[in-house]
Amino acid sequence: MAQELVVNDKVNVLAGFGITPSALATAPIATQSKTPMVVMAAATSSITQASPTSCAPASRCRRPRSPWLTGTEERHQEGGDLVSDYGPGIDAEKFFKDRFVFNGGTIIESLRVPMRNPDFAPFLQKVRDAKPDGLFVFVPSGAGAAVMKQFLERGMDKAASS
Repeated sequence: MAQELVVNDKVNVLAGFGITPSALATAPIATQSKTPMVVMAAATSSITQASPTSCAPASRCRRPRSPWLTGTEERHQEGGDLVSDYGPGIDAEKFFKDRFVFNGGTIIESLRVPMRNPDFAPFLQKVRDAKPDGLFVFVPSGAGAAVMKQFLERGMDKAASS
C-alpha cells in the first residue's frame, strides 16, 4: 500500500503505523523514495534506524515517567518494572531503567512477560514480594486492562499507598 501511495499517488508524507511490523515493512520504501515517514503509534526504537526519513516519537515518550518517580518530594528510591517481552516493551524498560538510575533510584525487580500471556498474576506476585516503592508497567494496549484488574485483585493499590 505504501508503495502504491508513493509511486501512483505521489504523496509527500507517509504517516500512521500503529504497529512496528508495518512501520518496518514501509521503511525501505520511504528510504528509497526519500519520502518522510511519521510513525504515530509503533514504538520500537529500531524503526528510526530502518529509515533515515522516519520520525517515531513514541519510543521517547516514556522518559519523563522515570524522573517523576525519583523526582518528587516523596522520592521513590527502589523501583521495579514489568514489561511485555517485545521490541517496544524492551525499549520502554531500557529508557525507564536508565533514567530511574540516573536520578538516583535502584531497580530491585525487573520482569519481562511473554506476549501471549494473559495471566500477569505470577509476575505481579513477584513484584509484590519485592516491595518496590514504585512500578513502571508497559504492555500492549489490549493487555493494560488485564494488568490493572489483576493488580487490584491482589490489593497492590493499597500496598502502593502505604
